Amino acid sequence: MARFRVGTDDGRVGTDRLGGLGVPIELEVALHAHLRDCVGLTALISTRMYPVILPQDPTYPAISYQRIDGPREHAISSDAGLAHPRIQIDSWGKHVGDCKAVATQVRNALQRWADMTSSPVVLDCFLECDEDSYEPETNIYRVRQDWIIWHRETV
Repeated sequence: MARFRVGTDDGRVGTDRLGGLGVPIELEVALHAHLRDCVGLTALISTRMYPVILPQDPTYPAISYQRIDGPREHAISSDAGLAHPRIQIDSWGKHVGDCKAVATQVRNALQRWADMTSSPVVLDCFLECDEDSYEPETNIYRVRQDWIIWHRETV
């Protein structure tokens, strides 16, 4: 299976374009910065936040995040400039308790998150669904959370 990875080895994401595909990642940059500033989360995972997939042989616990879809609002003859993509955040851990603790901190950080000073401006954020799973090939636990993040698109 081919692995597609974006970002740097320490989990930082760039402000350029996603994998050279011409897809803006401004929201993902704001999301990464917001999560990085959440003390409860970083106490558990340090800087182990990765766009799209985990690196080979990662240290756990960690999180990965990716855009699942990117709907936009439209009006007659114009665009409203509002988007509400679904962002999947996966919390990973060797032990179910570690994984659940990370997922709880992600939820605490993002539930009803709004930031009028970020770029793009984040209007609201809510958890749409979550799911627990176990990866038997790697003996790793995962909590998948799907977040809807309303924001103003920048031009």
